[in-house]
Amino acid sequence: MSIDNVRMCVDKISSDSYIIKDESGARAISVAEKRWQNGQTLRIRFLNGTPDVQERVKQFAVQWTSYANLKFQFVSSGPADIRIEFANDNPPQSFSKVGTDALSVQDQNEATMHYGWLFSNTSDEEYSRTVLHEFGHVMGLVHEHQNPAGGIKWNKPAVYAWCRRTQGWDEAQTDANFFGNYNNTITNYTQFDPNSIMLYSFPAELTLNGYSTTQSPVLSETDKAFVAGQYPFAANP
Repeated sequence: MSIDNVRMCVDKISSDSYIIKDESGARAISVAEKRWQNGQTLRIRFLNGTPDVQERVKQFAVQWTSYANLKFQFVSSGPADIRIEFANDNPPQSFSKVGTDALSVQDQNEATMHYGWLFSNTSDEEYSRTVLHEFGHVMGLVHEHQNPAGGIKWNKPAVYAWCRRTQGWDEAQTDANFFGNYNNTITNYTQFDPNSIMLYSFPAELTLNGYSTTQSPVLSETDKAFVAGQYPFAANP
């Protein structure tokens, strides 16, 4: 995989207090206080986009509701908890507010989720990879490589250079999106899951020991089990 072909979403979690600036840090990870109420129905509205693109987003997004006790209601008007926009970004970027952070965006014409590289001719695999990842953020999940138990050994000069060239990030943005791990006192997390939908593809050039990752286009078994525990369909005995 070319080092310049990696696409990342920007971390949109509110409050830097959730990040710790060391590398002590695993996989399935969520910020506990940003969970929705169990069983809640989330209203979702598209701000733009062609009907075929919107339908493909719906097709993949609803997969989460097979494992988590949340409902997605797509509406064409009125107030919505999640508002989605599409654009042709350069460089391409996507993002979503994490869990209930979406409620902090009170302007109903402002997006809480953004897709910068999904079009009518985009492959189903890329839709699956990107939409499941961004709706993972909606569920309250955050990036796997910042799991408190992850421990990826980054080649920091290479990461800074790559982020500056391909993402347009300065060092502070790179620090927040790569090198800070989430504080294990405010998160729920499992051991590192290299198959998680919340883990990006990183080439070996970005690590010190040649370690690389590949982003799956489907939910891992840990992803499914983790959100089932966060949003259970039935009370545990």
